[in-house]
Amino acid sequence: AAVNSTFYRNAANATIGGGGAIALAGPTQGILQYTTIAANSAAFGAIYDDGASGGALFLSKTILAANSGGNCAGVLVTSYYNLSDDSFCGGVFDATDLSNATLPLGAYQNNGGPTSTLLPLTGNQAVDRVPPGDCTYDHDQRGATRPAGGACDSGAVELGGVIDVIFVDGFDLR
Repeated sequence: AAVNSTFYRNAANATIGGGGAIALAGPTQGILQYTTIAANSAAFGAIYDDGASGGALFLSKTILAANSGGNCAGVLVTSYYNLSDDSFCGGVFDATDLSNATLPLGAYQNNGGPTSTLLPLTGNQAVDRVPPGDCTYDHDQRGATRPAGGACDSGAVELGGVIDVIFVDGFDLR
């Protein structure tokens, strides 16, 4: 499982061809929750699961943006509030998800917290996408609080979330 994670500028193994960010094969079950997957490259699908022997990749509150070769391929299952800036995930998505979404992201950089992230920019449809009752984590990848507005953001970063200075480097200073 990957929760509160960013997958940025990865490339698929040429033998597999799919899964610039994540590729699953065999009976594997995978979960992506509050994840941002951007600028990865593959022949097909930034995320890919061959679905062999009942394997599946579950997506929840995830952003898929600017991936060459398309965002999704293979056996994927929605667990709600996902956004893709193309239509390749359309067969997987349900009414809570959004294909062909507007998903501008800032530069991959230190936006607070222990790791680099991609901040949603003005007009990003992932902001306040998840109703408060469906917000399952109270912090983002940086350690910032969720929700920061009227609802939680999909993706690894909660825009406007407050970072607790005690955990700014990812470690408790006690």
